[in-house]
Amino acid sequence: MTIPEHLMIYTASAQQASETLRLRRELQLRKARIAGIWALGAFVIGVVASALLYNGHAAVPMFSEQGFVEWRSAAPFAAQSIAREIGLSFARVGEMLAMLIQSGGSGQIAAVARLLACGMIFVAVLFTYRRLLAEHYEVHGQSARRDDFQQRAATVGAVLRRVSVALAVLVSSYVALSLTWMLLASMFKEFSALYWSAAFFTGLFVALVTFGAVYWSLTVSTRHLMALGLVTFVVGLSGSFALAGIENNEQWWQAAVSRAGAHPDADWLFIATFGSVFLVFTALWFDVNQFIRLIVAQANVFHRLPAGDGLRARVQRYLHANTYGIIRTLYFAAVIGLLGVGFVQFNTSDISTVIAHTGGAFLAIVIFTVGGLVFAGWFPDPIFGVPFKRFSQLCVAVCAVSVILWLIGTLNLAGIELVCLVVIGVWFFVAIDSIVAYVNALT
Repeated sequence: MTIPEHLMIYTASAQQASETLRLRRELQLRKARIAGIWALGAFVIGVVASALLYNGHAAVPMFSEQGFVEWRSAAPFAAQSIAREIGLSFARVGEMLAMLIQSGGSGQIAAVARLLACGMIFVAVLFTYRRLLAEHYEVHGQSARRDDFQQRAATVGAVLRRVSVALAVLVSSYVALSLTWMLLASMFKEFSALYWSAAFFTGLFVALVTFGAVYWSLTVSTRHLMALGLVTFVVGLSGSFALAGIENNEQWWQAAVSRAGAHPDADWLFIATFGSVFLVFTALWFDVNQFIRLIVAQANVFHRLPAGDGLRARVQRYLHANTYGIIRTLYFAAVIGLLGVGFVQFNTSDISTVIAHTGGAFLAIVIFTVGGLVFAGWFPDPIFGVPFKRFSQLCVAVCAVSVILWLIGTLNLAGIELVCLVVIGVWFFVAIDSIVAYVNALT
Protein backbone atom coordinates (compact mmCIF):
# COMPACT_ATOMS: atom_id res chain seq x y z
CA MET A 1 0.00 0.00 0.00
CA THR A 2 1.41 3.36 -1.02
CA ILE A 3 1.05 6.22 1.43
CA PRO A 4 -0.09 9.49 -0.19
CA GLU A 5 2.59 12.11 -0.37
CA HIS A 6 0.71 14.63 1.76
CA LEU A 7 0.56 12.08 4.65
CA MET A 8 4.28 11.27 4.65
CA ILE A 9 4.99 14.06 7.13
CA TYR A 10 2.90 12.25 9.73
CA THR A 11 4.62 8.89 9.31
CA ALA A 12 8.00 10.54 9.74
CA SER A 13 7.06 11.79 13.22
CA ALA A 14 5.07 8.70 14.28
CA GLN A 15 7.96 7.16 16.21
CA GLN A 16 8.55 10.35 18.18
CA ALA A 17 4.83 10.65 19.00
CA SER A 18 4.73 7.03 20.13
CA GLU A 19 7.69 7.56 22.44
CA THR A 20 6.07 10.68 23.95
CA LEU A 21 2.84 8.80 24.61
CA ARG A 22 4.77 5.93 26.19
CA LEU A 23 6.55 8.27 28.58
CA ARG A 24 3.28 9.92 29.55
CA ARG A 25 1.61 6.56 30.22
CA GLU A 26 4.57 5.43 32.33
CA LEU A 27 4.32 8.64 34.36
CA GLN A 28 0.61 8.03 34.97
CA LEU A 29 1.30 4.46 36.09
CA ARG A 30 4.07 5.63 38.40
CA LYS A 31 1.72 8.17 39.96
CA ALA A 32 -0.93 5.48 40.41
CA ARG A 33 1.56 3.11 42.09
CA ILE A 34 2.76 5.76 44.54
CA ALA A 35 -0.81 6.84 45.30
CA GLY A 36 -1.78 3.18 45.75
CA ILE A 37 0.95 2.64 48.34
CA TRP A 38 -0.22 5.68 50.27
CA ALA A 39 -3.84 4.52 49.99
CA LEU A 40 -2.95 1.09 51.37
CA GLY A 41 -1.23 2.67 54.37
CA ALA A 42 -4.19 5.02 54.84
CA PHE A 43 -6.60 2.07 54.77
CA VAL A 44 -4.72 0.27 57.55
CA ILE A 45 -4.46 3.43 59.65
CA GLY A 46 -8.11 4.22 59.02
CA VAL A 47 -9.37 0.79 60.07
CA VAL A 48 -7.20 0.60 63.21
CA ALA A 49 -7.82 4.18 64.33
CA SER A 50 -11.56 4.06 63.67
CA ALA A 51 -11.86 0.70 65.46
CA LEU A 52 -10.34 2.33 68.53
CA LEU A 53 -12.59 5.38 68.25
CA TYR A 54 -15.72 3.27 67.72
CA ASN A 55 -14.93 1.09 70.74
CA GLY A 56 -18.01 0.62 72.88
CA HIS A 57 -20.51 1.15 70.05
CA ALA A 58 -22.31 -1.94 68.76
CA ALA A 59 -23.79 0.09 65.91
CA VAL A 60 -22.23 3.32 64.63
CA PRO A 61 -24.49 5.97 63.02
CA MET A 62 -23.35 7.83 59.94
CA PHE A 63 -24.36 11.21 61.28
CA SER A 64 -25.94 11.76 64.70
CA GLU A 65 -28.21 14.59 65.72
CA GLN A 66 -25.37 16.44 67.43
CA GLY A 67 -23.63 16.87 64.08
CA PHE A 68 -20.10 18.25 63.89
CA VAL A 69 -19.34 19.52 67.36
CA GLU A 70 -17.14 22.45 66.26
CA TRP A 71 -20.06 23.95 64.33
CA ARG A 72 -22.22 24.30 67.40
CA SER A 73 -22.29 27.78 68.86
CA ALA A 74 -21.34 28.31 72.48
CA ALA A 75 -24.30 30.70 72.86
CA PRO A 76 -27.80 30.32 71.41
CA PHE A 77 -28.39 32.16 68.13
CA ALA A 78 -31.63 34.11 68.33
CA ALA A 79 -33.37 35.10 65.13
CA GLN A 80 -34.25 38.50 66.55
CA SER A 81 -30.84 39.27 68.08
CA ILE A 82 -28.39 41.96 67.12
CA ALA A 83 -26.13 40.90 64.26
CA ARG A 84 -23.45 38.56 65.53
CA GLU A 85 -19.83 39.49 64.92
CA ILE A 86 -18.57 38.19 61.61
CA GLY A 87 -15.01 36.97 61.36
CA LEU A 88 -12.31 35.06 63.18
CA SER A 89 -11.99 35.29 66.92
CA PHE A 90 -8.49 34.02 67.69
CA ALA A 91 -9.65 33.05 71.16
CA ARG A 92 -11.82 30.40 69.50
CA VAL A 93 -9.04 28.80 67.43
CA GLY A 94 -7.85 26.53 70.22
CA GLU A 95 -11.44 25.69 71.11
CA MET A 96 -12.24 24.84 67.51
CA LEU A 97 -9.19 22.60 67.06
CA ALA A 98 -9.91 20.82 70.34
CA MET A 99 -13.51 20.19 69.30
CA LEU A 100 -12.38 18.99 65.87
CA ILE A 101 -10.17 16.37 67.53
CA GLN A 102 -12.89 15.54 70.04
CA SER A 103 -15.26 14.88 67.14
CA GLY A 104 -13.37 11.64 66.65
CA GLY A 105 -14.92 10.39 69.86
CA SER A 106 -18.44 11.49 68.97
CA GLY A 107 -19.38 8.00 67.79
CA GLN A 108 -20.39 8.88 64.23
CA ILE A 109 -18.85 7.73 60.96
CA ALA A 110 -18.94 11.20 59.39
CA ALA A 111 -16.84 12.89 62.08
CA VAL A 112 -14.30 10.07 62.42
CA ALA A 113 -13.86 9.60 58.67
CA ARG A 114 -13.48 13.34 58.15
CA LEU A 115 -10.91 13.68 60.93
CA LEU A 116 -8.77 10.75 59.74
CA ALA A 117 -9.04 11.75 56.08
CA CYS A 118 -7.97 15.35 56.78
CA GLY A 119 -4.98 14.12 58.78
CA MET A 120 -3.87 11.72 56.05
CA ILE A 121 -4.36 14.31 53.32
CA PHE A 122 -2.16 16.84 55.13
CA VAL A 123 0.65 14.36 55.69
CA ALA A 124 0.42 12.94 52.17
CA VAL A 125 0.48 16.32 50.42
CA LEU A 126 3.31 17.51 52.67
CA PHE A 127 5.52 14.59 51.55
CA THR A 128 4.41 14.12 47.93
CA TYR A 129 3.80 17.69 46.75
CA ARG A 130 5.22 18.05 43.22
CA ARG A 131 7.57 15.09 43.53
CA LEU A 132 7.02 14.19 39.86
CA LEU A 133 6.28 17.64 38.46
CA ALA A 134 9.64 17.97 36.68
CA GLU A 135 8.95 14.69 34.85
CA HIS A 136 5.45 15.93 34.04
CA TYR A 137 6.83 19.09 32.41
CA GLU A 138 9.47 17.02 30.60
CA VAL A 139 7.07 14.57 28.95
CA HIS A 140 4.68 17.38 28.01
CA GLY A 141 7.43 19.44 26.37
CA GLN A 142 7.18 22.39 28.77
CA SER A 143 10.88 23.04 29.21
CA ALA A 144 10.49 26.63 30.47
CA ARG A 145 8.16 25.50 33.26
CA ARG A 146 10.51 22.59 34.10
CA ASP A 147 13.61 24.80 34.29
CA ASP A 148 11.83 27.38 36.45
CA PHE A 149 10.53 24.68 38.79
CA GLN A 150 13.93 23.01 39.15
CA GLN A 151 15.63 26.31 39.94
CA ARG A 152 13.16 26.99 42.77
CA ALA A 153 12.81 23.42 44.06
CA ALA A 154 15.64 23.51 46.62
CA THR A 155 15.00 26.98 48.08
CA VAL A 156 13.59 27.86 51.49
CA GLY A 157 10.66 29.50 49.75
CA ALA A 158 9.79 26.19 48.10
CA VAL A 159 9.60 24.52 51.52
CA LEU A 160 7.33 27.27 52.83
CA ARG A 161 5.11 26.97 49.75
CA ARG A 162 4.91 23.22 50.29
CA VAL A 163 3.68 23.76 53.86
CA SER A 164 1.28 26.50 52.72
CA VAL A 165 -0.25 24.29 50.04
CA ALA A 166 -0.52 21.37 52.46
CA LEU A 167 -2.39 23.62 54.90
CA ALA A 168 -4.55 24.97 52.09
CA VAL A 169 -5.44 21.46 50.93
CA LEU A 170 -6.14 20.50 54.55
CA VAL A 171 -8.60 23.38 54.94
CA SER A 172 -10.12 22.73 51.51
CA SER A 173 -10.54 19.05 52.41
CA TYR A 174 -12.15 20.03 55.71
CA VAL A 175 -14.67 22.15 53.79
CA ALA A 176 -15.35 19.59 51.06
CA LEU A 177 -15.50 16.53 53.34
CA SER A 178 -17.79 18.27 55.83
CA LEU A 179 -20.26 19.09 53.08
CA THR A 180 -19.89 15.64 51.52
CA TRP A 181 -20.77 13.85 54.75
CA MET A 182 -23.68 16.17 55.40
CA LEU A 183 -25.00 15.40 51.92
CA LEU A 184 -24.56 11.66 52.47
CA ALA A 185 -26.35 11.94 55.80
CA SER A 186 -29.24 13.68 54.04
CA MET A 187 -29.37 10.96 51.39
CA PHE A 188 -29.04 7.99 53.78
CA LYS A 189 -31.10 9.17 56.73
CA GLU A 190 -30.68 7.22 59.98
CA PHE A 191 -27.99 5.00 58.40
CA SER A 192 -25.84 3.02 60.83
CA ALA A 193 -23.33 0.18 60.53
CA LEU A 194 -22.08 -2.58 62.80
CA TYR A 195 -18.79 -2.02 64.63
CA TRP A 196 -16.38 -3.73 62.22
CA SER A 197 -18.39 -2.73 59.15
CA ALA A 198 -18.15 0.91 60.22
CA ALA A 199 -14.38 0.58 60.78
CA PHE A 200 -13.89 -1.06 57.37
CA PHE A 201 -16.06 1.56 55.66
CA THR A 202 -14.14 4.39 57.35
CA GLY A 203 -10.79 2.90 56.35
CA LEU A 204 -11.97 2.51 52.76
CA PHE A 205 -13.14 6.13 52.64
CA VAL A 206 -9.83 7.39 54.03
CA ALA A 207 -7.91 5.26 51.51
CA LEU A 208 -9.89 6.56 48.52
CA VAL A 209 -9.51 10.17 49.58
CA THR A 210 -5.77 9.71 50.21
CA PHE A 211 -5.30 8.08 46.80
CA GLY A 212 -6.91 11.06 45.07
CA ALA A 213 -4.92 13.57 47.11
CA VAL A 214 -1.56 11.91 46.40
CA TYR A 215 -2.32 11.39 42.70
CA TRP A 216 -3.14 15.10 42.44
CA SER A 217 -0.25 16.24 44.61
CA LEU A 218 2.55 14.48 42.72
CA THR A 219 2.18 16.62 39.58
CA VAL A 220 0.05 19.54 40.71
CA SER A 221 0.57 22.35 38.22
CA THR A 222 -0.30 26.04 38.24
CA ARG A 223 -3.66 25.30 36.65
CA HIS A 224 -4.40 22.70 39.33
CA LEU A 225 -3.57 25.17 42.11
CA MET A 226 -5.79 27.78 40.52
CA ALA A 227 -8.64 25.31 40.17
CA LEU A 228 -8.20 24.24 43.82
CA GLY A 229 -8.59 27.82 45.03
CA LEU A 230 -11.63 28.60 42.88
CA VAL A 231 -13.42 25.31 43.57
CA THR A 232 -12.84 25.68 47.32
CA PHE A 233 -14.21 29.20 47.15
CA VAL A 234 -17.36 28.11 45.32
CA VAL A 235 -17.99 25.00 47.43
CA GLY A 236 -17.21 26.71 50.74
CA LEU A 237 -19.41 29.74 50.10
CA SER A 238 -22.22 27.55 48.76
CA GLY A 239 -22.11 25.46 51.92
CA SER A 240 -22.10 28.59 54.09
CA PHE A 241 -25.12 29.93 52.23
CA ALA A 242 -26.97 26.63 52.62
CA LEU A 243 -26.29 26.45 56.38
CA ALA A 244 -26.91 30.11 57.20
CA GLY A 245 -30.14 30.88 59.02
CA ILE A 246 -32.37 33.90 59.54
CA GLU A 247 -30.86 36.87 61.36
CA ASN A 248 -32.82 40.01 62.23
CA ASN A 249 -35.68 38.61 60.15
CA GLU A 250 -33.40 38.51 57.08
CA GLN A 251 -31.84 35.76 55.04
CA TRP A 252 -28.15 36.20 54.14
CA TRP A 253 -28.98 37.14 50.53
CA GLN A 254 -31.13 40.03 51.76
CA ALA A 255 -28.10 41.66 53.40
CA ALA A 256 -24.55 40.72 52.28
CA VAL A 257 -22.48 37.66 51.43
CA SER A 258 -20.52 37.90 54.68
CA ARG A 259 -23.76 37.69 56.67
CA ALA A 260 -23.64 33.93 56.00
CA GLY A 261 -20.50 33.82 58.13
CA ALA A 262 -22.37 35.19 61.13
CA HIS A 263 -24.47 32.09 61.68
CA PRO A 264 -22.94 29.57 64.15
CA ASP A 265 -23.71 26.65 61.84
CA ALA A 266 -21.70 28.23 59.03
CA ASP A 267 -19.10 30.55 60.57
CA TRP A 268 -16.18 28.10 60.66
CA LEU A 269 -16.96 26.90 57.15
CA PHE A 270 -17.00 30.52 55.98
CA ILE A 271 -13.72 31.36 57.71
CA ALA A 272 -12.01 28.16 56.54
CA THR A 273 -12.99 28.93 52.95
CA PHE A 274 -11.33 32.35 52.93
CA GLY A 275 -8.27 31.01 54.76
CA SER A 276 -7.75 28.27 52.20
CA VAL A 277 -8.23 30.66 49.27
CA PHE A 278 -5.63 33.02 50.73
CA LEU A 279 -3.04 30.24 51.09
CA VAL A 280 -3.68 28.88 47.58
CA PHE A 281 -3.52 32.29 45.90
CA THR A 282 -0.32 33.14 47.77
CA ALA A 283 1.32 29.92 46.59
CA LEU A 284 -0.06 30.55 43.10
CA TRP A 285 1.73 33.88 42.84
CA PHE A 286 5.12 32.26 43.38
CA ASP A 287 4.25 29.82 40.61
CA VAL A 288 3.79 32.56 38.02
CA ASN A 289 5.84 35.50 39.29
CA GLN A 290 8.85 34.71 37.07
CA PHE A 291 6.61 34.51 34.02
CA ILE A 292 4.95 37.79 34.94
CA ARG A 293 8.46 39.28 35.08
CA LEU A 294 9.04 37.85 31.60
CA ILE A 295 5.91 39.28 29.98
CA VAL A 296 6.42 42.64 31.77
CA ALA A 297 9.94 42.82 30.31
CA GLN A 298 8.57 42.01 26.85
CA ALA A 299 5.86 44.64 27.20
CA ASN A 300 8.36 47.26 28.36
CA VAL A 301 10.36 46.67 25.18
CA PHE A 302 7.17 47.12 23.15
CA HIS A 303 6.23 50.42 24.84
CA ARG A 304 8.66 53.23 24.12
CA LEU A 305 9.59 55.61 26.91
CA PRO A 306 8.27 59.17 26.39
CA ALA A 307 10.70 62.04 25.96
CA GLY A 308 10.68 65.24 27.99
CA ASP A 309 10.54 66.17 31.67
CA GLY A 310 6.82 66.84 32.03
CA LEU A 311 4.69 65.28 34.76
CA ARG A 312 3.07 62.80 32.37
CA ALA A 313 6.46 61.66 31.04
CA ARG A 314 7.85 61.23 34.58
CA VAL A 315 4.80 59.23 35.66
CA GLN A 316 5.06 56.97 32.60
CA ARG A 317 8.76 56.35 33.20
CA TYR A 318 8.06 55.50 36.83
CA LEU A 319 5.33 53.04 35.85
CA HIS A 320 7.60 51.59 33.18
CA ALA A 321 10.37 50.96 35.72
CA ASN A 322 8.08 49.57 38.45
CA THR A 323 5.40 47.67 36.53
CA TYR A 324 6.18 44.30 38.09
CA GLY A 325 6.25 45.72 41.62
CA ILE A 326 2.91 47.47 41.08
CA ILE A 327 1.28 44.28 39.79
CA ARG A 328 2.64 42.31 42.75
CA THR A 329 1.45 44.92 45.27
CA LEU A 330 -2.04 45.08 43.78
CA TYR A 331 -2.32 41.29 43.66
CA PHE A 332 -1.48 40.80 47.32
CA ALA A 333 -3.61 43.77 48.34
CA ALA A 334 -6.59 42.10 46.66
CA VAL A 335 -5.84 38.71 48.21
CA ILE A 336 -5.39 40.21 51.69
CA GLY A 337 -8.61 42.13 51.14
CA LEU A 338 -10.46 38.87 50.56
CA LEU A 339 -8.79 37.42 53.64
CA GLY A 340 -10.12 40.34 55.67
CA VAL A 341 -13.69 39.44 54.73
CA GLY A 342 -13.41 36.10 56.46
CA PHE A 343 -10.88 36.78 59.21
CA VAL A 344 -11.62 40.27 60.55
CA GLN A 345 -14.33 40.38 63.17
CA PHE A 346 -17.00 42.86 62.16
CA ASN A 347 -18.01 45.05 65.09
CA THR A 348 -20.19 48.10 64.45
CA SER A 349 -18.76 49.82 67.53
CA ASP A 350 -15.19 49.58 66.15
CA ILE A 351 -14.76 51.48 62.89
CA SER A 352 -11.40 49.79 62.15
CA THR A 353 -13.06 46.37 61.91
CA VAL A 354 -15.76 47.80 59.64
CA ILE A 355 -13.11 49.25 57.32
CA ALA A 356 -11.00 46.07 57.32
CA HIS A 357 -14.00 43.79 56.72
CA THR A 358 -16.08 45.70 54.19
CA GLY A 359 -13.10 47.62 52.79
CA GLY A 360 -11.30 44.37 52.07
CA ALA A 361 -14.12 43.15 49.83
CA PHE A 362 -14.36 46.53 48.10
CA LEU A 363 -10.59 46.68 47.57
CA ALA A 364 -10.47 43.19 46.04
CA ILE A 365 -13.34 43.95 43.67
CA VAL A 366 -11.86 47.26 42.50
CA ILE A 367 -8.36 45.83 41.97
CA PHE A 368 -9.51 42.76 40.06
CA THR A 369 -11.91 44.72 37.83
CA VAL A 370 -10.30 48.10 37.13
CA GLY A 371 -6.75 46.86 37.69
CA GLY A 372 -7.47 43.78 35.60
CA LEU A 373 -8.66 45.90 32.70
CA VAL A 374 -5.51 48.01 32.79
CA PHE A 375 -3.41 44.84 33.11
CA ALA A 376 -5.02 43.35 30.00
CA GLY A 377 -4.94 46.55 27.95
CA TRP A 378 -1.34 47.51 28.69
CA PHE A 379 0.25 44.32 27.35
CA PRO A 380 0.81 44.06 23.59
CA ASP A 381 -1.54 41.83 21.59
CA PRO A 382 0.89 38.92 21.01
CA ILE A 383 0.94 38.17 24.76
CA PHE A 384 -2.77 38.06 25.54
CA GLY A 385 -4.49 38.83 22.28
CA VAL A 386 -7.52 40.92 21.39
CA PRO A 387 -10.12 38.30 22.50
CA PHE A 388 -8.80 38.35 26.07
CA LYS A 389 -8.84 42.14 26.15
CA ARG A 390 -12.43 42.21 24.90
CA PHE A 391 -13.30 39.61 27.52
CA SER A 392 -11.72 41.78 30.23
CA GLN A 393 -13.76 44.77 29.07
CA LEU A 394 -16.91 42.66 29.19
CA CYS A 395 -16.11 41.58 32.78
CA VAL A 396 -15.69 45.20 33.90
CA ALA A 397 -18.92 46.14 32.10
CA VAL A 398 -20.86 43.40 33.93
CA CYS A 399 -19.55 44.63 37.31
CA ALA A 400 -20.41 48.24 36.37
CA VAL A 401 -23.94 47.25 35.38
CA SER A 402 -24.41 45.47 38.73
CA VAL A 403 -23.42 48.68 40.55
CA ILE A 404 -25.89 50.70 38.47
CA LEU A 405 -28.65 48.21 39.25
CA TRP A 406 -27.80 48.61 42.94
CA LEU A 407 -27.99 52.40 42.72
CA ILE A 408 -31.47 52.29 41.20
CA GLY A 409 -32.64 49.74 43.77
CA THR A 410 -32.95 46.70 41.51
CA LEU A 411 -30.04 44.78 43.06
CA ASN A 412 -28.96 44.66 46.70
CA LEU A 413 -25.46 44.47 48.17
CA ALA A 414 -25.40 40.67 48.25
CA GLY A 415 -26.31 40.64 44.55
CA ILE A 416 -23.43 42.95 43.65
CA GLU A 417 -20.98 40.84 45.66
CA LEU A 418 -22.13 37.59 44.05
CA VAL A 419 -21.95 39.03 40.53
CA CYS A 420 -18.51 40.52 41.10
CA LEU A 421 -17.15 37.37 42.77
CA VAL A 422 -18.27 35.21 39.85
CA VAL A 423 -16.88 37.63 37.27
CA ILE A 424 -13.56 38.00 39.12
CA GLY A 425 -13.20 34.23 39.47
CA VAL A 426 -13.78 33.61 35.77
CA TRP A 427 -11.52 36.48 34.70
CA PHE A 428 -8.75 35.38 37.07
CA PHE A 429 -8.85 31.82 35.75
CA VAL A 430 -8.66 32.98 32.13
CA ALA A 431 -5.86 35.48 32.89
CA ILE A 432 -3.59 33.00 34.67
CA ASP A 433 -4.33 30.32 32.11
CA SER A 434 -3.44 32.74 29.32
CA ILE A 435 -0.09 33.52 30.97
CA VAL A 436 0.72 29.82 31.36
CA ALA A 437 -0.35 29.07 27.76
CA TYR A 438 1.79 31.92 26.42
CA VAL A 439 4.90 30.80 28.30
CA ASN A 440 4.38 27.21 27.20
CA ALA A 441 4.10 28.40 23.60
CA LEU A 442 7.54 30.03 23.84
CA THR A 443 9.24 26.62 24.28
